[in-house]
Amino acid sequence: MALSRVHNWISGEVLSASDLNAEFNNLIDNAGSLITPLTQNLDFDGFSLVDLARGTASSPGLAFTGDTNTGLESPGADQVSLTAGGATAFSVVARTTGTSYVEFKRDGSINERFYPALAFGGPDDGVMSLTAGTVNLVSAGRIVLQASAYTNATNYLRVTPSQTTAAVVIDVAGADTNIPLTIDTKGTGRLTLGSADTVDVTVATAFVPASVMSPPQRHALYKENVPSAWVTFRGKVGASIYASFGVSSVVRDSNGQYTITWSRPFQQASAYLVMATAMQSTGPGLMIASVQQGGMSSTSTIIHTAAAATGTAIDADQVYVMAMGPQES
Repeated sequence: MALSRVHNWISGEVLSASDLNAEFNNLIDNAGSLITPLTQNLDFDGFSLVDLARGTASSPGLAFTGDTNTGLESPGADQVSLTAGGATAFSVVARTTGTSYVEFKRDGSINERFYPALAFGGPDDGVMSLTAGTVNLVSAGRIVLQASAYTNATNYLRVTPSQTTAAVVIDVAGADTNIPLTIDTKGTGRLTLGSADTVDVTVATAFVPASVMSPPQRHALYKENVPSAWVTFRGKVGASIYASFGVSSVVRDSNGQYTITWSRPFQQASAYLVMATAMQSTGPGLMIASVQQGGMSSTSTIIHTAAAATGTAIDADQVYVMAMGPQES
C-alpha cells in the first residue's frame, strides 16, 4: 500500500481512536514511500548512508536505473568492487588493517583475443595477468610481452632508455654478483640478432655453445672451430709483426727460425694445432714453413722456414701462422 490519506478531516470533527491508529499505522507501514521513488535530490545533511546490501557482481548493492548489473558491491570484508555488465572490473582491497590497494580482475581471452583489465583508450591495449605470477603486456588484443615470477627471485631484467645517439641498454640486475642471461627460442626456432641493415654484432669475449655437435652444424661459431690466434710477420732480420690476433711477440732466433709467443697460453702443449706457410719474393722460389719438433709449448711455438727444393733454412719475406685449440681461461 502506498502512503496516502486515510481520512479527510473536517472542522469540528471528533478524533476517534480508530482514525488516529489508522493514520499512524499508514505512516509506519509505508514509511519507505516517503523517499521511494525520489522526486528530488536527497540531502543527507552530513549523515552517512549505511547498511547497504553487499550485493554481487551481477546484482550490486548500489545499482543504476535500467542497468541493475552495473554498480558497486562488496564481495567481502574490507573490499569494494566496481562491476560492469555483471562482471567485476576492479576492487579496492585492504588485506590488513590500515592498508589498501587496487586489485584488477584476472581473465583470459575471448575468441583468442585478449581484453586487458587495465586498458588505455580502448579494450585492446593495456596490461593484464592471465595466471598467478604473470604480468602480460597486450597490444591490439594480442600478448606481446610476458613477465613471469620465479620463487624467491632476486635477479631481474632491466631496460634502460637512452639519450640521442646513445644505445638503449638491456642488462641483468639483482642481488647476485655474477648473473647469467639466457635468451632462448621455442623448439627449433631461429634466434636472430639484428637485421639486414645491422652493421655488426659486438661480443664481449666468445660464443660458447650449449652443446657441441660432432660434426658441428654449418658455420657453427665456437672455440673449437675458430682460430685461437694468428699472425703474419716479416721474417728478415729485425722481424716485425704486420698483423696479428692473440700473439704477444715474434722473435727471430736465427736464420729461418722464429719463436711465436701466444697472448693466452694453450691448455696443453700437445692439444693445439699450428699451421704455417711462408712467402719469398726473390731467391730460391718456393718455400716451406714447419713447426720445430718438440718446439710447441703451452705458451709458445718455434717455426722454421726453408727453401722447398733444398731444405736450406732461409729468412722469408712474409710468414703466416695460425693456431687452433683450447686455451686457458
